[in-house]
Amino acid sequence: MTKMESVTTRRARSIALKLVGSSVESRRHAQVCRDLARGCLTEDGARTLSEIATKYELEADRLEALGL
Repeated sequence: MTKMESVTTRRARSIALKLVGSSVESRRHAQVCRDLARGCLTEDGARTLSEIATKYELEADRLEALGL
């Protein structure tokens, strides 16, 4: 993992730890993580970001079910 990618992955993780208040916001965070994953130089970094994006998408589905 390159130094820049390490910083990007850490930033994505910190975003993932923030509470998401709406399904729209959660989907926006998921898209940012997917975009970052496409730019990753290592498979591990891309996988981590994809996993975070998937968690955001699941959270968005849950929030939509609750009407948020």
